[in-house]
Amino acid sequence: MAMIAIRGRTEDRTPDPGGFIPPDRWAVYKPNMYLLGELSEHLPGMRLRVEGTAIRGLVQQDDAFFAARIRTEPVAELFLATRPTDGFELRIAWGKRIETIATGDRDFDKQFTVDTNDVTLARTWLDAAARAALIASTYGFTTEDLSTSDLMGIDPSSPHYEPLPVQRRTWTYDLSQDELAVIKGSIEHQAERFATAITTAAIVAARSRRWAAGYAKLAPKLDAHASTELELGGTPILSATRHAVDVTVQLLRKVGKHERLRTKISAARIGIAGDSMVLTEHELTKAVCPPLPRVTKRASELAGYRLASSTRDVSRLDAIARNLVLTARPGAVVMSAHDVVAWFDGALEDVARLDAAIELVARWAVDGVVAGGPYR
Repeated sequence: MAMIAIRGRTEDRTPDPGGFIPPDRWAVYKPNMYLLGELSEHLPGMRLRVEGTAIRGLVQQDDAFFAARIRTEPVAELFLATRPTDGFELRIAWGKRIETIATGDRDFDKQFTVDTNDVTLARTWLDAAARAALIASTYGFTTEDLSTSDLMGIDPSSPHYEPLPVQRRTWTYDLSQDELAVIKGSIEHQAERFATAITTAAIVAARSRRWAAGYAKLAPKLDAHASTELELGGTPILSATRHAVDVTVQLLRKVGKHERLRTKISAARIGIAGDSMVLTEHELTKAVCPPLPRVTKRASELAGYRLASSTRDVSRLDAIARNLVLTARPGAVVMSAHDVVAWFDGALEDVARLDAAIELVARWAVDGVVAGGPYR
Protein backbone atom coordinates (compact mmCIF):
# COMPACT_ATOMS: atom_id res chain seq x y z
CA MET A 1 0.00 0.00 0.00
CA ALA A 2 1.09 3.58 -0.67
CA MET A 3 1.02 5.27 2.76
CA ILE A 4 1.21 9.08 2.65
CA ALA A 5 1.70 11.27 5.75
CA ILE A 6 -0.90 14.04 6.00
CA ARG A 7 -0.92 16.38 9.02
CA GLY A 8 0.53 13.85 11.42
CA ARG A 9 -1.48 10.86 10.23
CA THR A 10 -1.11 8.37 7.42
CA GLU A 11 -3.60 7.54 4.73
CA ASP A 12 -3.69 4.75 2.19
CA ARG A 13 -3.45 6.43 -1.22
CA THR A 14 -2.97 3.26 -3.27
CA PRO A 15 -5.45 3.58 -6.18
CA ASP A 16 -8.10 0.90 -6.46
CA PRO A 17 -7.32 -1.13 -9.63
CA GLY A 18 -10.98 -1.92 -10.01
CA GLY A 19 -10.83 -5.53 -8.85
CA PHE A 20 -8.68 -8.30 -7.38
CA ILE A 21 -5.12 -8.52 -8.71
CA PRO A 22 -3.54 -11.99 -8.58
CA PRO A 23 -0.24 -12.08 -6.65
CA ASP A 24 1.71 -13.04 -9.77
CA ARG A 25 0.41 -9.92 -11.56
CA TRP A 26 0.96 -7.44 -8.73
CA ALA A 27 4.62 -7.01 -9.67
CA VAL A 28 3.45 -5.71 -13.07
CA TYR A 29 0.80 -3.38 -11.66
CA LYS A 30 2.71 -2.12 -8.63
CA PRO A 31 5.01 0.54 -10.25
CA ASN A 32 2.11 2.11 -12.15
CA MET A 33 -0.17 1.97 -9.12
CA TYR A 34 2.32 3.95 -7.03
CA LEU A 35 2.97 6.39 -9.90
CA LEU A 36 -0.75 6.97 -10.43
CA GLY A 37 -1.20 7.69 -6.74
CA GLU A 38 1.50 10.35 -6.86
CA LEU A 39 0.32 11.78 -10.20
CA SER A 40 -3.08 12.40 -8.65
CA GLU A 41 -1.33 14.76 -6.23
CA HIS A 42 0.46 16.69 -8.98
CA LEU A 43 -2.39 16.66 -11.54
CA PRO A 44 -5.69 16.96 -9.69
CA GLY A 45 -8.68 16.48 -11.95
CA MET A 46 -6.89 14.22 -14.45
CA ARG A 47 -8.93 11.12 -15.29
CA LEU A 48 -6.30 8.38 -15.25
CA ARG A 49 -6.43 4.67 -14.42
CA VAL A 50 -4.09 1.68 -14.46
CA GLU A 51 -4.61 -0.84 -17.26
CA GLY A 52 -2.04 -3.63 -17.09
CA THR A 53 1.40 -2.25 -17.76
CA ALA A 54 0.12 1.21 -18.74
CA ILE A 55 -1.75 4.16 -17.31
CA ARG A 56 -4.60 5.38 -19.52
CA GLY A 57 -7.19 8.10 -19.36
CA LEU A 58 -7.91 11.72 -20.26
CA VAL A 59 -5.55 14.65 -19.83
CA GLN A 60 -7.03 18.14 -19.65
CA GLN A 61 -5.50 21.41 -20.80
CA ASP A 62 -7.83 24.36 -20.24
CA ASP A 63 -11.06 23.18 -21.91
CA ALA A 64 -9.41 20.60 -24.19
CA PHE A 65 -9.17 16.88 -23.39
CA PHE A 66 -6.71 14.38 -24.86
CA ALA A 67 -6.68 10.60 -24.63
CA ALA A 68 -3.41 9.60 -22.94
CA ARG A 69 -1.36 6.44 -22.54
CA ILE A 70 1.61 6.32 -20.14
CA ARG A 71 4.27 3.62 -19.82
CA THR A 72 7.12 3.45 -17.33
CA GLU A 73 8.95 0.38 -18.66
CA PRO A 74 11.12 -0.50 -20.47
CA VAL A 75 11.48 3.27 -20.92
CA ALA A 76 9.34 6.22 -19.86
CA GLU A 77 6.86 7.11 -22.61
CA LEU A 78 3.73 9.21 -22.92
CA PHE A 79 1.31 9.26 -25.88
CA LEU A 80 -1.39 11.88 -26.45
CA ALA A 81 -3.97 11.62 -29.23
CA THR A 82 -4.15 14.98 -31.02
CA ARG A 83 -6.63 16.53 -33.42
CA PRO A 84 -6.08 15.68 -37.12
CA THR A 85 -2.80 17.13 -38.40
CA ASP A 86 -2.99 16.01 -42.04
CA GLY A 87 0.44 14.36 -42.17
CA PHE A 88 2.25 17.08 -40.21
CA GLU A 89 5.39 15.88 -38.43
CA LEU A 90 7.23 17.80 -35.72
CA ARG A 91 10.07 16.65 -33.48
CA ILE A 92 11.38 18.78 -30.61
CA ALA A 93 14.53 17.53 -28.90
CA TRP A 94 16.80 18.96 -26.23
CA GLY A 95 20.15 20.22 -27.47
CA LYS A 96 21.20 22.58 -30.21
CA ARG A 97 22.27 21.30 -33.64
CA ILE A 98 23.57 23.27 -36.60
CA GLU A 99 20.72 22.11 -38.85
CA THR A 100 17.46 23.04 -37.15
CA ILE A 101 14.38 25.19 -37.64
CA ALA A 102 14.62 28.67 -36.11
CA THR A 103 11.41 29.88 -34.49
CA GLY A 104 12.61 33.42 -33.84
CA ASP A 105 12.64 32.87 -30.08
CA ARG A 106 16.33 33.13 -29.17
CA ASP A 107 15.99 31.49 -25.78
CA PHE A 108 14.09 28.53 -27.24
CA ASP A 109 16.28 28.20 -30.33
CA LYS A 110 19.44 28.05 -28.18
CA GLN A 111 18.10 25.09 -26.23
CA PHE A 112 16.08 22.97 -28.65
CA THR A 113 16.42 21.27 -32.01
CA VAL A 114 13.31 21.25 -34.21
CA ASP A 115 12.81 18.88 -37.14
CA THR A 116 9.70 18.99 -39.31
CA ASN A 117 8.23 18.28 -42.74
CA ASP A 118 6.49 21.69 -42.83
CA VAL A 119 8.56 24.66 -41.69
CA THR A 120 5.75 27.21 -41.93
CA LEU A 121 3.38 25.06 -39.91
CA ALA A 122 6.07 24.20 -37.33
CA ARG A 123 6.72 27.86 -36.60
CA THR A 124 3.00 28.46 -36.28
CA TRP A 125 2.46 25.41 -34.05
CA LEU A 126 5.26 26.40 -31.67
CA ASP A 127 3.56 29.52 -30.39
CA ALA A 128 4.61 31.44 -27.29
CA ALA A 129 2.65 29.14 -24.94
CA ALA A 130 4.21 25.96 -26.40
CA ARG A 131 7.74 27.38 -26.37
CA ALA A 132 7.41 28.63 -22.79
CA ALA A 133 6.11 25.23 -21.62
CA LEU A 134 8.97 23.40 -23.31
CA ILE A 135 11.59 25.69 -21.78
CA ALA A 136 10.00 25.31 -18.34
CA SER A 137 9.98 21.51 -18.70
CA THR A 138 13.77 21.21 -18.47
CA TYR A 139 15.23 19.79 -15.28
CA GLY A 140 18.71 19.49 -13.78
CA PHE A 141 20.58 16.27 -13.13
CA THR A 142 24.07 15.18 -12.17
CA THR A 143 26.09 12.18 -13.28
CA GLU A 144 28.31 9.87 -11.29
CA ASP A 145 31.33 10.72 -13.41
CA LEU A 146 34.45 12.08 -11.78
CA SER A 147 35.16 15.76 -12.09
CA THR A 148 38.57 17.16 -12.97
CA SER A 149 39.06 17.95 -9.29
CA ASP A 150 38.35 14.32 -8.40
CA LEU A 151 40.89 13.11 -10.93
CA MET A 152 43.46 15.52 -9.51
CA GLY A 153 42.80 14.26 -5.99
CA ILE A 154 41.51 17.60 -4.63
CA ASP A 155 39.54 17.14 -1.44
CA PRO A 156 35.82 18.06 -1.79
CA SER A 157 36.13 20.31 1.27
CA SER A 158 38.86 22.36 -0.40
CA PRO A 159 37.90 25.81 -1.76
CA HIS A 160 39.67 24.79 -4.99
CA TYR A 161 37.38 21.78 -5.52
CA GLU A 162 35.10 22.11 -8.55
CA PRO A 163 32.28 19.56 -8.84
CA LEU A 164 30.70 18.54 -12.10
CA PRO A 165 28.26 21.17 -13.31
CA VAL A 166 24.55 20.38 -13.13
CA GLN A 167 23.34 19.27 -16.54
CA ARG A 168 19.91 20.11 -17.95
CA ARG A 169 17.68 18.15 -20.24
CA THR A 170 14.05 17.42 -21.05
CA TRP A 171 12.01 14.79 -22.84
CA THR A 172 11.71 14.50 -26.62
CA TYR A 173 8.36 15.51 -28.11
CA ASP A 174 7.47 13.84 -31.41
CA LEU A 175 4.22 14.74 -33.22
CA SER A 176 3.29 12.36 -36.04
CA GLN A 177 0.19 10.59 -37.37
CA ASP A 178 -2.19 12.52 -35.09
CA GLU A 179 -0.31 11.49 -31.96
CA LEU A 180 2.18 13.28 -29.74
CA ALA A 181 4.77 10.87 -28.35
CA VAL A 182 6.85 12.08 -25.40
CA ILE A 183 9.92 9.91 -24.81
CA LYS A 184 12.72 10.11 -22.30
CA GLY A 185 14.82 7.15 -23.47
CA SER A 186 15.29 5.73 -19.98
CA ILE A 187 13.29 4.66 -16.96
CA GLU A 188 11.59 7.39 -14.96
CA HIS A 189 9.67 6.88 -11.73
CA GLN A 190 9.62 10.46 -10.42
CA ALA A 191 6.01 11.57 -10.50
CA GLU A 192 6.96 15.25 -10.65
CA ARG A 193 8.89 14.78 -13.91
CA PHE A 194 6.08 12.69 -15.36
CA ALA A 195 3.57 15.37 -14.39
CA THR A 196 5.70 18.06 -16.05
CA ALA A 197 5.95 15.99 -19.23
CA ILE A 198 2.19 15.40 -19.28
CA THR A 199 1.41 19.08 -18.75
CA THR A 200 3.92 20.18 -21.40
CA ALA A 201 2.60 17.66 -23.92
CA ALA A 202 -0.96 18.83 -23.32
CA ILE A 203 0.04 22.46 -23.91
CA VAL A 204 1.81 21.55 -27.17
CA ALA A 205 -1.13 19.40 -28.31
CA ALA A 206 -3.65 22.13 -27.38
CA ARG A 207 -2.18 24.44 -30.04
CA SER A 208 -5.11 23.43 -32.24
CA ARG A 209 -7.46 24.81 -29.59
CA ARG A 210 -5.57 28.08 -29.21
CA TRP A 211 -5.38 28.44 -33.00
CA ALA A 212 -9.13 27.93 -33.28
CA ALA A 213 -9.66 30.56 -30.58
CA GLY A 214 -7.78 33.04 -32.76
CA TYR A 215 -10.13 32.38 -35.67
CA ALA A 216 -13.11 32.64 -33.29
CA LYS A 217 -12.09 36.27 -32.65
CA LEU A 218 -12.13 36.92 -36.40
CA ALA A 219 -15.50 35.24 -37.02
CA PRO A 220 -17.78 38.12 -35.89
CA LYS A 221 -15.95 40.52 -38.21
CA LEU A 222 -16.66 38.14 -41.12
CA ASP A 223 -20.23 37.34 -40.05
CA ALA A 224 -19.02 33.72 -39.86
CA HIS A 225 -19.14 30.79 -37.48
CA ALA A 226 -15.88 29.37 -36.07
CA SER A 227 -15.13 25.80 -35.05
CA THR A 228 -13.92 25.19 -31.49
CA GLU A 229 -11.09 22.94 -32.73
CA LEU A 230 -8.75 23.39 -35.66
CA GLU A 231 -8.43 20.16 -37.63
CA LEU A 232 -5.89 20.23 -40.43
CA GLY A 233 -7.49 18.63 -43.47
CA GLY A 234 -10.71 18.11 -41.50
CA THR A 235 -13.65 20.23 -40.38
CA PRO A 236 -13.55 23.81 -41.77
CA ILE A 237 -12.38 26.36 -39.23
CA LEU A 238 -14.81 29.02 -40.54
CA SER A 239 -18.14 28.89 -42.33
CA ALA A 240 -20.08 31.86 -43.68
CA THR A 241 -23.10 32.53 -45.87
CA ARG A 242 -22.89 35.21 -48.54
CA HIS A 243 -25.60 35.80 -51.15
CA ALA A 244 -27.31 32.55 -50.01
CA VAL A 245 -24.06 30.67 -50.74
CA ASP A 246 -22.35 28.63 -48.02
CA VAL A 247 -18.60 29.30 -47.99
CA THR A 248 -16.08 27.38 -45.87
CA VAL A 249 -12.51 28.14 -44.80
CA GLN A 250 -10.27 25.14 -44.24
CA LEU A 251 -6.61 24.67 -43.34
CA LEU A 252 -4.89 21.63 -44.84
CA ARG A 253 -1.56 20.25 -46.04
CA LYS A 254 -2.07 17.35 -48.43
CA VAL A 255 -2.91 18.85 -51.80
CA GLY A 256 -1.28 17.42 -54.91
CA LYS A 257 2.34 16.28 -54.81
CA HIS A 258 3.62 18.91 -52.40
CA GLU A 259 2.59 18.83 -48.74
CA ARG A 260 2.58 22.24 -47.11
CA LEU A 261 0.21 24.38 -45.06
CA ARG A 262 -2.49 26.00 -47.19
CA THR A 263 -5.79 27.81 -46.74
CA LYS A 264 -8.70 26.66 -48.88
CA ILE A 265 -11.80 28.83 -49.24
CA SER A 266 -14.52 27.09 -51.19
CA ALA A 267 -18.21 26.96 -52.11
CA ALA A 268 -20.37 24.69 -54.25
CA ARG A 269 -21.58 26.29 -57.48
CA ILE A 270 -25.21 27.25 -57.86
CA GLY A 271 -26.35 27.06 -61.48
CA ILE A 272 -25.95 24.97 -64.60
CA ALA A 273 -23.42 26.95 -66.65
CA GLY A 274 -20.75 24.25 -66.30
CA ASP A 275 -17.90 26.47 -67.50
CA SER A 276 -14.48 26.50 -65.87
CA MET A 277 -12.00 29.24 -65.08
CA VAL A 278 -8.57 29.48 -63.48
CA LEU A 279 -7.00 32.62 -62.02
CA THR A 280 -3.36 32.29 -60.98
CA GLU A 281 -0.59 34.54 -59.75
CA HIS A 282 2.26 35.13 -62.17
CA GLU A 283 4.78 34.24 -59.45
CA LEU A 284 3.00 31.07 -58.32
CA THR A 285 5.65 28.33 -57.91
CA LYS A 286 5.10 24.62 -58.40
CA ALA A 287 5.60 23.96 -54.69
CA VAL A 288 2.83 26.39 -53.77
CA CYS A 289 0.52 25.74 -56.70
CA PRO A 290 -2.41 23.38 -56.04
CA PRO A 291 -3.57 20.96 -58.75
CA LEU A 292 -5.10 23.06 -61.53
CA PRO A 293 -7.43 21.88 -64.30
CA ARG A 294 -6.38 22.31 -67.92
CA VAL A 295 -7.92 25.48 -69.33
CA THR A 296 -6.11 26.37 -72.53
CA LYS A 297 -7.83 29.61 -73.52
CA ARG A 298 -6.22 32.67 -71.98
CA ALA A 299 -8.97 35.20 -71.48
CA SER A 300 -7.65 38.18 -69.55
CA GLU A 301 -4.82 39.69 -67.55
CA LEU A 302 -4.92 41.41 -64.16
CA ALA A 303 -2.06 43.06 -62.32
CA GLY A 304 0.06 40.12 -61.17
CA TYR A 305 -2.50 37.54 -62.36
CA ARG A 306 -3.49 35.63 -65.46
CA LEU A 307 -7.00 34.35 -66.15
CA ALA A 308 -7.90 31.40 -68.34
CA SER A 309 -11.47 30.41 -69.14
CA SER A 310 -13.02 27.49 -71.00
CA THR A 311 -15.32 29.92 -72.85
CA ARG A 312 -13.20 33.10 -73.05
CA ASP A 313 -16.00 34.74 -71.08
CA VAL A 314 -14.50 37.33 -68.74
CA SER A 315 -17.73 38.80 -67.42
CA ARG A 316 -17.10 37.27 -63.99
CA LEU A 317 -13.91 39.30 -63.68
CA ASP A 318 -15.77 42.59 -63.50
CA ALA A 319 -14.64 45.67 -61.60
CA ILE A 320 -15.93 44.33 -58.27
CA ALA A 321 -14.24 40.95 -58.75
CA ARG A 322 -10.97 42.61 -59.75
CA ASN A 323 -11.01 44.69 -56.57
CA LEU A 324 -11.72 41.57 -54.50
CA VAL A 325 -8.84 39.69 -56.12
CA LEU A 326 -6.39 42.50 -55.48
CA THR A 327 -7.54 42.73 -51.85
CA ALA A 328 -7.52 38.98 -51.12
CA ARG A 329 -4.33 38.23 -53.12
CA PRO A 330 -4.98 34.48 -53.52
CA GLY A 331 -2.38 32.18 -55.01
CA ALA A 332 -5.05 30.76 -57.30
CA VAL A 333 -8.81 30.68 -57.76
CA VAL A 334 -10.23 27.64 -59.52
CA MET A 335 -13.81 27.51 -60.76
CA SER A 336 -14.85 24.05 -61.93
CA ALA A 337 -18.25 22.74 -62.96
CA HIS A 338 -18.98 21.85 -59.34
CA ASP A 339 -17.31 24.40 -57.06
CA VAL A 340 -15.17 27.51 -56.67
CA VAL A 341 -11.96 27.28 -54.61
CA ALA A 342 -9.54 30.04 -53.62
CA TRP A 343 -6.10 28.85 -52.53
CA PHE A 344 -3.63 30.63 -50.24
CA ASP A 345 -0.17 29.59 -49.14
CA GLY A 346 0.08 29.21 -45.36
CA ALA A 347 -2.63 30.10 -42.85
CA LEU A 348 -4.67 33.12 -43.91
CA GLU A 349 -5.60 35.13 -40.79
CA ASP A 350 -5.92 38.65 -42.18
CA VAL A 351 -9.53 39.83 -41.82
CA ALA A 352 -9.58 42.03 -44.93
CA ARG A 353 -8.13 39.29 -47.15
CA LEU A 354 -10.43 36.65 -45.68
CA ASP A 355 -13.46 38.85 -46.17
CA ALA A 356 -12.58 39.62 -49.79
CA ALA A 357 -11.83 35.96 -50.57
CA ILE A 358 -15.11 34.75 -49.07
CA GLU A 359 -17.02 37.38 -51.05
CA LEU A 360 -15.21 36.52 -54.29
CA VAL A 361 -15.86 32.78 -53.95
CA ALA A 362 -19.54 33.40 -53.13
CA ARG A 363 -20.00 35.69 -56.14
CA TRP A 364 -18.32 33.32 -58.58
CA ALA A 365 -20.29 30.36 -57.21
CA VAL A 366 -23.54 31.89 -58.51
CA ASP A 367 -24.28 31.94 -62.24
CA GLY A 368 -25.23 35.48 -63.13
CA VAL A 369 -24.55 38.87 -61.57
CA VAL A 370 -24.79 39.03 -57.79
CA ALA A 371 -26.54 42.17 -56.61
CA GLY A 372 -26.44 43.63 -53.14
CA GLY A 373 -23.88 43.38 -50.35
CA PRO A 374 -21.17 45.79 -49.26
CA TYR A 375 -19.26 45.37 -52.53
CA ARG A 376 -22.11 46.58 -54.76
